[in-house]
Amino acid sequence: CFKMLALFTVKMGFFMKKRLVVIISICFLILLGIAFAEQQKSAIHTIPTPTDVLAQSAIERLREQYPINDAEPPLGDSFLVSLEQMIGYCDCFLKVEVLEEPTEFIKTVTLAYDTPEGELHQKAGGVQQFEFVKCKVRILDDAFDYITQDTIELTYNSMFDIGMPTMEVGSKFIVGGMYNETTETIDIGSETMFYVTEDDYILSVKSEESKSRHTGIKVDDFFQYLKAVKAETKTK
Repeated sequence: CFKMLALFTVKMGFFMKKRLVVIISICFLILLGIAFAEQQKSAIHTIPTPTDVLAQSAIERLREQYPINDAEPPLGDSFLVSLEQMIGYCDCFLKVEVLEEPTEFIKTVTLAYDTPEGELHQKAGGVQQFEFVKCKVRILDDAFDYITQDTIELTYNSMFDIGMPTMEVGSKFIVGGMYNETTETIDIGSETMFYVTEDDYILSVKSEESKSRHTGIKVDDFFQYLKAVKAETKTK
């Protein structure tokens, strides 16, 4: 009788122990779910909602003047990078007005000799030349307050010219890019470019979803979005 009672006690203890583990695990999962939901809610609240958005019919009319350009260079290695990733990479996002039409120039790059590529090019003079395009613009606004100049040159490799929007004198754009301290220019690409209309609405140059979903909102709302995303990338 005592044996049976002892065995029953051991089994009950084992059962209660398993049950306790299951309860603790369920509680942990619930708390984890709550924490994740709060994190998501916090992230959503930090991204401002646009207050003024163009109707689809208005966007379609504007596309005649501000067309999508998804063209890529024949030999270019394209890969999809979301706008959010690009915001993290870029030093600045500017609202600019084109002062001079884009012109080509030769960019000379000196390669470090302590690399295999540098040793190879050292025999050919140690430098390599690339065809680039430059465009002088006036800075109208700066989302991150990064640039101190009133005017600056935007530059990009001429190989990617096919995918760029038409940059006529007087036209306005949002451009994101990396600041080159040596040349005091900004290296840009079409992936971070948006048209700016006369009424200060933006339209994406590319059709990729992370860029095109901002089409039809005001510059001020887009800048608030850029600031929020940039702040979140710094905390990660």
